[in-house]
Amino acid sequence: MEIVLLKDNEYDKWDEFVKEAINGTIYSESIWGKASKILDPDLNFKILTIQKEGTLFGGILLFEKNNKIVIPQFTPYTSVIYRKIDTSNNYKIISERRKVNELIALYLKRNYKKIVLKQNIEYIDIRDFQFNKFSASYLYTYYINLDKYNLEIINKKNKKDINNALEKNYEFELITNYNEIDVLLKPFFETMDKKVFSVDKKFKDKFINMVKLLKERTLFYILKSEEDILSTRIELIDNDKKIEDWIAGTTEKGRKERITSFFVHKILLDLKEKGYKDFDWNGANTPGVTDFKRNFGGELKPYSTLEFYKNKYYEALYKSAKIILKK
Repeated sequence: MEIVLLKDNEYDKWDEFVKEAINGTIYSESIWGKASKILDPDLNFKILTIQKEGTLFGGILLFEKNNKIVIPQFTPYTSVIYRKIDTSNNYKIISERRKVNELIALYLKRNYKKIVLKQNIEYIDIRDFQFNKFSASYLYTYYINLDKYNLEIINKKNKKDINNALEKNYEFELITNYNEIDVLLKPFFETMDKKVFSVDKKFKDKFINMVKLLKERTLFYILKSEEDILSTRIELIDNDKKIEDWIAGTTEKGRKERITSFFVHKILLDLKEKGYKDFDWNGANTPGVTDFKRNFGGELKPYSTLEFYKNKYYEALYKSAKIILKK
């Protein structure tokens, strides 16, 4: 096996590989590199593959900034991707994927002073990163089998909110026209400004352009009361079976009326009706948010964060700064 960096004209081949892979998501396709660069123009991306005689065995979409491998905003996973193998030989499968991990770990160590990756939930064997001095920690997400989803599996409290909302005249809509996207995203920008960071016009314009680029891979839902948009939610399409829960926002009025459970329930039913099978909440690691997502009956799954620092002094300084920021 050898490491091959893809050229721009080879990205289509990679994207098809990701769609067929055992753990492929939109977050590993070239379109995600292009979308992330809209949000952060200083970010560069490249696709590193592991090949043998022209056959792709695995690879990773990497994001570079200042000689570091970083995780862009609004990107839950930056995972190594592995091909599907038509064999029942478990030893062969594990050996091949471990070799892919080893080659990628060695390449990254040689070329970058700091590396952060997030390995997604479908394949979490990270031993060969750990053997190469990467540290590992674990996060969690909830994963819903949409075939089994219905109102009866929902937590009692959320079910009450859903039944109360059913008595009101909320309008549930899947958006196809993005001409007024700034208005449609208003609940998201309001939520970000209130809970995460200050949202200015520059960020709004870049984020709107990011969403426009992703349009063909999004399902953009809104919930309205008369003419007021109370909540916005964008789901990302991995393939014809799997959905990623990407971004969401609810206005102050929507929060007061407790519409979020109803809105999510309607989306999950719509996804099920459209034939999708799997729904990844893209993280459940914040108090309150964790409880909310758990209430829809999904399965708790771990995913790993991998970190490597070439300079141990820099590592200690960086980790100390993170601790101070948390306080």
